[in-house]
Amino acid sequence: MLNRKLTAISLIAATTIGIAGCSEENTQNPNASDSTESTTMVTESESESESPEITNKPADVTDKPADVNSRINMELLSELGMTFEELEEKYGSVVSHEKVGDDYIVKNPSGDVISRYAYFAYYFENGQRGYTFSINEADIRGKHRTFPDGTPIPFERDHYVTVVNLQAKDFLLDMEEPMTVEDFIEAISQLGEHTTRRIPEDPSLDTSHLPKAPFVTSFWYYNGYHLGGTSFNIGHNEEELITPDSVLWINHQG
Repeated sequence: MLNRKLTAISLIAATTIGIAGCSEENTQNPNASDSTESTTMVTESESESESPEITNKPADVTDKPADVNSRINMELLSELGMTFEELEEKYGSVVSHEKVGDDYIVKNPSGDVISRYAYFAYYFENGQRGYTFSINEADIRGKHRTFPDGTPIPFERDHYVTVVNLQAKDFLLDMEEPMTVEDFIEAISQLGEHTTRRIPEDPSLDTSHLPKAPFVTSFWYYNGYHLGGTSFNIGHNEEELITPDSVLWINHQG
């Protein structure tokens, strides 16, 4: 009889401990099944947030054609928009200079001259080409430092407007033989859409910063890889033929 009572007490104690253990476990982790569902929902949410990021990068700054390096002189393009100070840092001091092109004259509606801009090309000790700057003649006296001969020195933060003393082969690096204008256009098509303008066909072209030649073909870029406001202007002696030594000026107004 005593043994039956002890056995019954033991069973009751075991049952009580089991119930207490379950209660404690539930207290520490209530709604265990709900927690699993919640975790699943967070994971799905995180999965959705990891979808590919959509960006709208401007093509003229970051996206260049894969083969753009194959033929085009990328160093010339990398210099677009450089300041006088940056050119000095890259190529050293100015060793010579000259006045180039025609003056650019600004008039009011009545025809009176408001201002006159002259173009001066500067050549640096470690460079092979000239960089022109547009300088308001009214600013030459009193505002600009000058060389001994009176030629103005651009301000450090002035941006050059034209590269001169270039040849077509300096731009299209694999050019060894004469090319038709059409073939040259095809060769540089990798740079993007452009407008072709020609002299003397288009008399509206401003010739103040174009090479002097019987024929001039200008490739104008209004957008595209880093070329907003840039034109490549080639002077050639035969109307439909560009030779490796055809003179090239690059204008940048960006």
